[in-house]
Amino acid sequence: RYTIDKKSAVVGTQFGSNPYPKIPGKGHWSHPTYKVALQYDIAPKSMVYGSISTGYKAGGFFLGKYARYDPEYITSYEAGTKNTFFNGRLQLNITGFYYQYKNFEQVIAYQVQGVRVITATNAGKATIYGGSLSLIALITENDRLAVDIGGTHAEYGKYDLRLVNPQLSDLSHTTIPHVPPVTAVLTYDHYWEAWGGNFDFQATTQIQTRTMMANFNTNTQY
Repeated sequence: RYTIDKKSAVVGTQFGSNPYPKIPGKGHWSHPTYKVALQYDIAPKSMVYGSISTGYKAGGFFLGKYARYDPEYITSYEAGTKNTFFNGRLQLNITGFYYQYKNFEQVIAYQVQGVRVITATNAGKATIYGGSLSLIALITENDRLAVDIGGTHAEYGKYDLRLVNPQLSDLSHTTIPHVPPVTAVLTYDHYWEAWGGNFDFQATTQIQTRTMMANFNTNTQY
């Protein structure tokens, strides 16, 4: 796949008596992407698979003095297995992934003259990796229980926000916000027929570990 993007914009923001100038911007980006995937049946109801793929997201323009950001690139590695047992009454899936980003696009917020500024930047590199386990059990013909557990580690490479504003921090090799390290989801379904129709009652609960919400200032926040 080959993607071509063209963008143009005039960006400028007024902050009190010290406005940023309007910036005419033009961008032209292009990049090829690919995906290679393999799968193999190790048993009649068990298979393993793996894939390598690349992705691309165009750059663009955002509000603020530093308005232009570069395209983002990703190389993704995934592998896993899917299995069914007991005549299909139990399903077990396990997946692992490793994502490598270049020019990782991030939206940040900071203060200028007491006014909140929101803009976009590029982290030099970022790495996100982890795995998940999914277990689905048909307890009865009308009852199903599903358990999904996932773990993720997300970390910037080199990412010094002091180049954007001296009041900000060097976030190199720190945790990427909004990525919970561990999540668990429990879902119960009950199906029944009544009054000529089909009904489904579902109850779901989700638990996740403490998650970084913002770390653009000197103090990390959870």
